[in-house]
Amino acid sequence: MRPSLILTITFKPNLVSETAITTAERIGTASELVLYQRGSSDHVSFHDAGIPAVNFIRRETGTASLEPFYHPPLDTIEHVSAERLKEACDLVGASVYSLIRK
Repeated sequence: MRPSLILTITFKPNLVSETAITTAERIGTASELVLYQRGSSDHVSFHDAGIPAVNFIRRETGTASLEPFYHPPLDTIEHVSAERLKEACDLVGASVYSLIRK
């Protein structure tokens, strides 16, 4: 199972991370979600505005390397993993659905 990191600013769970982890367990995602701290991406602006937010990112198995096409010049649509995109959409969609049903 490949780890997907859930990055938060504070290294503390929030509504988004808790919902995602619960949903991943319920729907059986291919990636294990692991809470991690990092504050240098798009989720920072939401956090600063008081909106619970996380950044999901996958690390390569056996290394700490990011996905091979993460933010270099070759980060283009043909390098998007259909499998990873489906996993992310399933996770986000099921998470949102579980929140609105509460």
